[in-house]
Amino acid sequence: MKKNKISIIISAIILLATPISFAATSVKETKALQGGRLELISLSEDTFEREIRFKGKTIFKNQTKELEFLSIANEFKFGSVDLIVFSSNAGASSPPDYFILAVDASGNIKNLTPSSLISGAGEAKFTKTIDSIEMNLGYKNKRKQIAIVKIDYASALNSTITLKQAGSLKDKSITVDDCSWLYEQVIGECIESINSDPTCSGPKGLLSMSSQRGLYSFDEQPGFSQVVFSNACESACKSGQKPNFDKFAKNSCGIKEGLHK
Repeated sequence: MKKNKISIIISAIILLATPISFAATSVKETKALQGGRLELISLSEDTFEREIRFKGKTIFKNQTKELEFLSIANEFKFGSVDLIVFSSNAGASSPPDYFILAVDASGNIKNLTPSSLISGAGEAKFTKTIDSIEMNLGYKNKRKQIAIVKIDYASALNSTITLKQAGSLKDKSITVDDCSWLYEQVIGECIESINSDPTCSGPKGLLSMSSQRGLYSFDEQPGFSQVVFSNACESACKSGQKPNFDKFAKNSCGIKEGLHK
């Protein structure tokens, strides 16, 4: 009998010492819209799985459970219609996916982007007019991508979105500011990478996350070549010096003349 009691006590201790996992949810963001309450819910802090609820009902959920950072990127008000822009990002150097919900005062809701918009320039840039939002989504196939959301002030259901390309394939350079950023920050990091890799065999892989994101955003821009930049990065690492800026601007950025640094 005494032996059985000891076994029971030991079993109880083991049970108490065993961690118990609960599927806890938490509210990350809340928006009091004209048509009702919108919430961004975290389903798991481990996988970053999240969903969007409107008036308590789930209306959107992460498409995968792995490291998609779902968040509210922007919001706009047009009369009785609220426009909410969400972004979902897989982390690392990947660009965010954007999708847009229109909600009116009557509680009507419309997903304007059944297929996610993907920004090739990192964070999308927004311009608001009297009845629309213009989203600069960066470059794709060397052409600038623009999303235009047209708003019906009375009903979210009548709001629309269209995609268009801007610019010409004849454009051969990235902006001077972007080229200067590459030269000052990223090439600077290429030089410092020798501290981690004395052979300078792959300095691009040692760049900071912010620099990697910037390089990713330039992939589709006219005039920029990852191969040429990689060579410049490796040379800077080995020599410990930045290249001549005019030469760098011409070869890596596609800028032909008018620059002196």
